[in-house]
Amino acid sequence: TPQLGFHPEPGKAVFVAEDGAVSLYATTNREGTYCIVVDDPWKPATAGDGGSCVSKASAAKPIAAWVVGISAASKDAEATFVVAGRVARQEARTIRFRDPNGTLIERPIGATGFFVAALRGKVPIPVVTPNGVTCPNNGWKPTFVALASEGEPLLESTIPLMASRMCTS
Repeated sequence: TPQLGFHPEPGKAVFVAEDGAVSLYATTNREGTYCIVVDDPWKPATAGDGGSCVSKASAAKPIAAWVVGISAASKDAEATFVVAGRVARQEARTIRFRDPNGTLIERPIGATGFFVAALRGKVPIPVVTPNGVTCPNNGWKPTFVALASEGEPLLESTIPLMASRMCTS
């Protein structure tokens, strides 16, 4: 919303990537970056998710990635995490990284460098730091590798996905 300092182009969001039943849409904004929204099967159509807009600092990175959704956990504490991001190299075709359990994940890169991955796994049990901040207990920081069409690495970046600045300082 404009109150948050971003001005996405209304009605201009386009489909950019998918992983199974999870779809990713993106639109540009007046700030020169983009905004994304995820359509996932557990979210009701009336949820009114306004999406997330990306800062200039994040958009300028060669690889950007975020956890953009999580389903409710099942009885065995498993949930689906949705990771989305963008690779700034036009020739990138695949993104590779490890999920919180260490399993190697590869997903195709969609339109204009966007990717999305729906990952099933145990929900990290949060811990509370001495200063009262609730943090994930595993500090998941996967290394993302963007691959060209023949599988050769183009870019690599380690990105903290489940850690807050308050948790790592």
